[in-house]
Amino acid sequence: MELTRQAWLALVMAVLLLCTGLLWFSLPLHTLDTRLVYSAQDVGTLMAELGAQGRATYARVALADLVFIALYGFMLLSIVAHLRARGALGPRGRAGLYGVGWLLIISDLAETSSAAWVLAQYPEHGTLAPQVAAVATPCKWVLAMAFAAGSTMVIARHARKPG
Repeated sequence: MELTRQAWLALVMAVLLLCTGLLWFSLPLHTLDTRLVYSAQDVGTLMAELGAQGRATYARVALADLVFIALYGFMLLSIVAHLRARGALGPRGRAGLYGVGWLLIISDLAETSSAAWVLAQYPEHGTLAPQVAAVATPCKWVLAMAFAAGSTMVIARHARKPG
């Protein structure tokens, strides 16, 4: 399915607006998804430092983050479909970008759902969710950079092709 220009514009605007809103509330709280790397122990420390009101705000941010993941995930996969439809991607390139896109979405979901679990179970959240979050976050950032670099290289190479 090919998106129209208006649909692309609406999708990009929705992603940017939601991203701006998430950053507005996430940065002052130093939420897990605004960090590049942290330990499983840092998760418990953050939750304690936030206090009840901070944890309640973070829970709302995590819910909005799930919507954000769905929107940007759809956008990433639509970019790959668009590049494929334009003949910019062969089967290997398409599989690679789709794979990186899906792994990025899964990593972000693992991070956000782990944070939500810790928030919901606080203070008795166990050890698994903080460990998953601590692994998922750097994976998310590496995959985001890989997707951005890969899709940019494909677009630049395709733009240089004659015709």
